[in-house]
Amino acid sequence: MYIFLWWNFGLAYSKLVTAFVFTMLFPELSLVQSGLEGCRAINFYCVTHLSVASVYFILMHPDYIILQTDNFAHSDFITNQMLIPMICYQGQDILLGIVTKRASIRIDIVHHITTIATALLAMTPIASEHLYSVFFCGFMEMSTIPLQICRILEDHPKIAKSYPLLEKPNKLLFVFLFISIRVFMMPLVTWSYFEHAQYDFLHTREWILLCASLIMIGLHIVWGFQLGLLVRNSCFRSYA
Repeated sequence: MYIFLWWNFGLAYSKLVTAFVFTMLFPELSLVQSGLEGCRAINFYCVTHLSVASVYFILMHPDYIILQTDNFAHSDFITNQMLIPMICYQGQDILLGIVTKRASIRIDIVHHITTIATALLAMTPIASEHLYSVFFCGFMEMSTIPLQICRILEDHPKIAKSYPLLEKPNKLLFVFLFISIRVFMMPLVTWSYFEHAQYDFLHTREWILLCASLIMIGLHIVWGFQLGLLVRNSCFRSYA
């Protein structure tokens, strides 16, 4: 419990400090804008931390990937470095969306809640015997890193103009990671979980979490289809 409180306090405090730094460095920004930039900077750190932690675990424990050995000995690392940060990051982003009254807040809330539920799904006894916990709690966030960079470049055209070679490759990287990880890999991993789960032994909580993951898969497929259309239209426009 204290680790959960520590992560929440640490993220909130870091966002306040970062917002203060933005206010000092960029006086033209309002307090609200500085706060949003501070939250965005810490969110970028969170998704990077989750991605790096998952890759680090995979590299340090290849037997867990190849042989699918029991990982209960590593459950503390997965819980403290992936599951809890994931829940705190997603939960605070829900609050941020409600406070800022973003237009897409309803979809965002659904996506964040299903992400948290899927992360919890990954820590059930069934998932703890396989790769699911590392995938759902950390590896899946790799596509969010270029997404955060895309948002920074869109909101700050001056930065985009200063680094013209960064924008298009970063967008293509985001599309590639999103479609490969969230559209193709996630349904396969979820199906593998369901296949290993043995229907007769699934509890109500696990059924609810599984339904949440299926909702998230549906959102990812819709967004992946939209991204594919954008890429196709952009390619045709560039050759027109």
